[in-house]
Amino acid sequence: MGDPRASYAIASWYERGHSPVVNRKNFKKAVRFLIPAVEAKVAYAVFDYAISLELGQGVEKNENAALCYYILALSLGCTEALKEIARMHYYGIVLPKDRKLAGILFEWDE
Repeated sequence: MGDPRASYAIASWYERGHSPVVNRKNFKKAVRFLIPAVEAKVAYAVFDYAISLELGQGVEKNENAALCYYILALSLGCTEALKEIARMHYYGIVLPKDRKLAGILFEWDE
Protein backbone atom coordinates (compact mmCIF):
# COMPACT_ATOMS: atom_id res chain seq x y z
CA MET A 1 0.00 0.00 0.00
CA GLY A 2 2.98 2.34 -0.28
CA ASP A 3 4.38 4.47 2.51
CA PRO A 4 3.03 3.25 5.88
CA ARG A 5 3.07 6.81 7.24
CA ALA A 6 0.76 7.89 4.42
CA SER A 7 -1.48 4.93 5.19
CA TYR A 8 -1.58 6.07 8.82
CA ALA A 9 -2.46 9.61 7.76
CA ILE A 10 -5.40 8.35 5.72
CA ALA A 11 -6.49 6.13 8.62
CA SER A 12 -6.48 9.14 10.94
CA TRP A 13 -8.73 11.02 8.50
CA TYR A 14 -11.26 8.20 8.68
CA GLU A 15 -10.96 7.97 12.49
CA ARG A 16 -11.63 11.66 12.99
CA GLY A 17 -14.06 12.14 10.12
CA HIS A 18 -12.62 15.40 8.91
CA SER A 19 -10.01 16.13 6.30
CA PRO A 20 -9.80 17.53 2.81
CA VAL A 21 -11.29 14.29 1.43
CA VAL A 22 -13.18 12.56 4.27
CA ASN A 23 -16.21 14.22 5.85
CA ARG A 24 -17.43 11.57 8.31
CA LYS A 25 -15.99 8.86 10.53
CA ASN A 26 -15.58 5.36 9.18
CA PHE A 27 -13.74 3.11 11.63
CA LYS A 28 -13.70 0.05 9.37
CA LYS A 29 -11.91 1.99 6.65
CA ALA A 30 -9.64 3.53 9.27
CA VAL A 31 -8.56 0.09 10.47
CA ARG A 32 -7.99 -1.06 6.89
CA PHE A 33 -5.51 1.79 6.44
CA LEU A 34 -4.03 1.36 9.93
CA ILE A 35 -2.97 -2.26 9.38
CA PRO A 36 -0.04 -1.55 6.98
CA ALA A 37 1.24 1.15 9.34
CA VAL A 38 0.88 -1.19 12.33
CA GLU A 39 2.78 -3.91 10.46
CA ALA A 40 5.51 -1.34 9.73
CA LYS A 41 5.55 -0.48 13.46
CA VAL A 42 4.58 3.17 13.11
CA ALA A 43 4.25 4.01 16.82
CA TYR A 44 1.13 6.17 16.75
CA ALA A 45 -0.59 3.83 14.28
CA VAL A 46 -0.01 1.00 16.75
CA PHE A 47 -1.44 3.23 19.50
CA ASP A 48 -4.54 4.08 17.45
CA TYR A 49 -5.02 0.41 16.62
CA ALA A 50 -4.91 -0.40 20.34
CA ILE A 51 -7.66 2.16 20.93
CA SER A 52 -9.73 0.59 18.13
CA LEU A 53 -9.32 -2.83 19.71
CA GLU A 54 -10.18 -1.61 23.19
CA LEU A 55 -13.32 0.20 22.04
CA GLY A 56 -14.34 -2.20 19.27
CA GLN A 57 -14.24 0.53 16.64
CA GLY A 58 -13.82 -0.99 13.20
CA VAL A 59 -12.70 -4.31 14.69
CA GLU A 60 -14.02 -6.80 17.20
CA LYS A 61 -13.49 -5.53 20.75
CA ASN A 62 -10.50 -7.23 22.36
CA GLU A 63 -9.10 -5.59 25.50
CA ASN A 64 -6.33 -8.18 25.90
CA ALA A 65 -5.01 -7.48 22.41
CA ALA A 66 -5.41 -3.75 23.05
CA LEU A 67 -3.10 -4.00 26.05
CA CYS A 68 -0.50 -5.81 23.94
CA TYR A 69 -0.64 -3.08 21.31
CA TYR A 70 -0.43 -0.33 23.96
CA ILE A 71 2.74 -2.00 25.24
CA LEU A 72 4.12 -2.27 21.70
CA ALA A 73 3.28 1.39 21.02
CA LEU A 74 5.07 2.40 24.21
CA SER A 75 8.12 0.34 23.24
CA LEU A 76 8.14 2.14 19.87
CA GLY A 77 8.20 5.54 21.58
CA CYS A 78 4.53 6.51 21.88
CA THR A 79 4.52 7.80 25.45
CA GLU A 80 0.74 8.37 25.37
CA ALA A 81 0.39 4.59 25.57
CA LEU A 82 1.71 4.69 29.14
CA LYS A 83 -1.34 6.71 30.19
CA GLU A 84 -3.62 4.08 28.69
CA ILE A 85 -1.77 1.27 30.47
CA ALA A 86 -2.02 3.26 33.71
CA ARG A 87 -5.75 3.76 33.13
CA MET A 88 -6.18 0.02 32.58
CA HIS A 89 -4.46 -0.60 35.93
CA TYR A 90 -6.55 2.09 37.62
CA TYR A 91 -9.86 0.57 36.54
CA GLY A 92 -8.76 -3.07 36.48
CA ILE A 93 -9.26 -3.48 32.74
CA VAL A 94 -7.40 -6.69 31.80
CA LEU A 95 -4.72 -5.83 34.39
CA PRO A 96 -5.13 -6.17 38.15
CA LYS A 97 -6.79 -3.09 39.66
CA ASP A 98 -3.90 -1.19 41.23
CA ARG A 99 -4.51 2.50 41.78
CA LYS A 100 -1.15 3.04 43.46
CA LEU A 101 0.75 1.67 40.46
CA ALA A 102 -1.55 3.60 38.12
CA GLY A 103 -0.67 6.80 39.98
CA ILE A 104 3.04 6.07 39.66
CA LEU A 105 2.65 5.44 35.93
CA PHE A 106 0.64 8.63 35.45
CA GLU A 107 3.30 10.65 37.29
CA TRP A 108 6.10 9.00 35.36
CA ASP A 109 4.54 10.08 32.09
CA GLU A 110 4.34 13.77 33.06
